[in-house]
Parts: sequence; C-alpha cells; structure tokens
Amino acid sequence: MTKITQAPADVGTGGAPHDLRKHPKSAKSRGFGGIGRALAIRDFRVYSIGNITSLLGSWMHRMALGWLTWETTQSPALLGAIAFCAMVPPIVIGPFSGTIADRLGSRRTARTAMLCEATNILVLAALVATDHITVPLLLVLALLQGIFFAFDFPVRHALVPDLVPRSELSAAIAVNTATFHVTSFIGPVAGGFAIQHFGYTPSFVFNAFAFILFFFILRDLTLTRESHAGIQHSFLHDLADGFRYTFSHPTIRYIFISGIATHVLMRPYYDLLPAFADQVFNRKIDGLTILASASGLGGLVAGIGLAVRGRMKGLTKALMWSSVVSSMFLALFALMPYVMAPDIWIGFGLLIPVGVGLVIAGISAQSLTQNVVDPAKRARVVGLSASFATGGPALGALILGWLGEIFGLGPPIAVTCLILVAVMLWAGPKLIAQRREIESDQQHP
Repeated sequence: MTKITQAPADVGTGGAPHDLRKHPKSAKSRGFGGIGRALAIRDFRVYSIGNITSLLGSWMHRMALGWLTWETTQSPALLGAIAFCAMVPPIVIGPFSGTIADRLGSRRTARTAMLCEATNILVLAALVATDHITVPLLLVLALLQGIFFAFDFPVRHALVPDLVPRSELSAAIAVNTATFHVTSFIGPVAGGFAIQHFGYTPSFVFNAFAFILFFFILRDLTLTRESHAGIQHSFLHDLADGFRYTFSHPTIRYIFISGIATHVLMRPYYDLLPAFADQVFNRKIDGLTILASASGLGGLVAGIGLAVRGRMKGLTKALMWSSVVSSMFLALFALMPYVMAPDIWIGFGLLIPVGVGLVIAGISAQSLTQNVVDPAKRARVVGLSASFATGGPALGALILGWLGEIFGLGPPIAVTCLILVAVMLWAGPKLIAQRREIESDQQHP
C-alpha cells in the first residue's frame, strides 16, 4: 500500500488518496483520450473547476486593466509599464515562493496568496467604481497583484502531479494548460462584453470571487503527497539548491532557456494588443476583443488537441518547432502595416497559429519538466520556471512598449521573433538528442 506523506496541517477532507481509491470510471473512460482519463479522477476534476473559474476571472481582469490603462493614457509605454508591474514580481519572487512551498506545502502557500489577491482586486474594483482610480494607483495595485500572483500561480501548478497517477501526468498537465487557453479565448470576449455594457468593475469583482472560490476548493482536495520536504536545511540553502539543480540538470536547463526566450521575446505581444487595435487597425474595444480572442482560439485548439493526445512521446520536437513556426507568424502580424493595408481579420488569422504554437510549446515544456524533475524539488523548479513564464512577458512588454514609441509597434516585435528562432535552433537539437530519456515513463516514480 502506498504510504501517505502529507503534512498534518495540509491534509484535505476529500477521502483517501487517488492512488488508493478505485476509479471504475477512469479505467473505462477512453472518450476524449487523455481529457477523459484525467477528468475521471475526482480531485483533479474539482481542481480544474476552480482553476478554470480563476483563470476566466484573470483574463477578464487583464482585459479590463489593459483597456482602462489605454483609455486613460493612450501610451504604449504605460501599457508596458502596467504589464511590467503586474507580472515582473514573479521573476524575483517565484524562486522564493517555490522554496517556501517545498518547505511548508504547496496548498497552504497557494491558499494564502489567493486571499491576498482577492482583497487587492476588491480594492481596485472599489476605486474604479467610485472614480478614484489614478495611474499611480493602477501601478501600485498591479505591483501588489503581481507579488501575490507569484505565490499562487507557480505553486498551484506544482499540485497537479499530486492529484493524478503518474500514468496520467502528461494528460493532466495538458488539460491544466488547455484550461488556461480555453479561458484566454472566452475571457477576453466576456471581458469585452462586460466593459461595453457594464463598465470595468464587474470584471474585477468576478475575478476576486473566483479566487475566493478556488481558496475553498483547494481546502478539500486530497493529495497523494504534500509537495514539501520539510525543514531540513536553511531557507537560503534550499533556495540555492533549487537554482543549482535547475541549471545543472542536463535536460531542465535547456527547457528553461527555451522557455525564457519564448516568454521574454514573443509573449509580450499580448500586452501591446490594445495599441495594435487602436493605432494599427483603428478599432476600439471590439478590435481588442477580436485580436485577443484569436490567440485564445489558437491556444484552445492546441490545448484540447494535446490533452486528447495525452502522452509524452513527441513533445521534445513539438517544443522546438512550435516555437519556431509561431514566431514567424507573429513577425508577419507585426509587419503587416509595412507590407499591406491593415485588415483586422487578416490579423486575426495570423494570430491563431501564434496561439497554437505558444500553447504547444508551453504544454510540452511543462510536461517534460514535470516528467524528469525530482519530486522533492518540484515546487522550486516549477516556481523558477513559472516566474519567467509570468514575469518574462512583463519585462519584454516594458522594453517593447518603450521601443514601440520610438520605432513603431511592429519592427521591435519582428526582431525579437527572429532572435527567438535562433535560440530555438540552438537549444532544440540538444533536447531532441535526449528525447528518449526525457519522454520516458520511468523517471522519478
């Protein structure tokens, strides 16, 4: 019988661990491939409900915050600055949050952060509703949200391997990532509708209550092992050990480098879409909704496809080529005003494969990392990886927003896409050479 290694303070109330329970439905469920197998597991299914609701609220929040900033300032640089304040704290804090989670428990860390996020968002909603919001307050509240987010988002991903059997890990990670992109398609549409008909406040309020719902859902989950190793060494020792392990691991370091390049050089385009909608396509919130939902639609298709596929084999090559191809489509989108009369529906079409490629790269990198990482160091590695996944685009948006005011929006993005292609053509073959070991089902049982 499997030994349960949970910390008493973090034990849930949902019954016996999933690997000790029988799942007749799971054994027979083959509909929708990996999606059906993963969602047949009760704890992962409940977790996914909370995650979907929270992510939907976050995308609505992001849409409202971006358009509120643009409508107030008309400045690409300030759009980048808001994104920087909201998302750069994970770069600094992510490694610390992962270390704390490995020591004290991922669930406890995530739940505390969610309460702080909900409180901060309700303050923002109140200021917007009473017309007391200013650009400095937007910057401060975005910075606080980024700090709390750094203790939530990376850590909640580290919980997934403790919710499913190892045989379903790839499917569960794909489902988890697919939900991100399902909501990235639905969220902007819902956010745009809410802004047009009800103003900014409802999007912020929905996001706050979504975090509160997820807080209670996490309380009742049962984990096969609470992702922490206890307090055996000093905090700084564990922090340094996480960095050392990540950058010395023959596989993880190349996945990490590829991820940093993608997040800093390519993903920042999303935070600049309000400026593209207005300056390039001469549209308002409807244009932003169209462009934002295009990336989400591409991500939705790719996420569902990989979730149904539900296996590790082939993900190494997918990581490399999806990044290369999607970066070329983004470069075409960025340079559209220089080669043709801008048409928002052509832009929509170009951004769909961008979303497809980014999601394939993201799911592949997460799945491969989780497959080879030592469970005792999982939260630290995931925290470090997620810190750049969330903070990297903010750093890139700040730089590209500033360059956009000097050179225009398109050329800087096209250049960063070409740099990303060069990085992937360097790192990709190194990973492909190790693909049999990376994609094996026999890593840390």
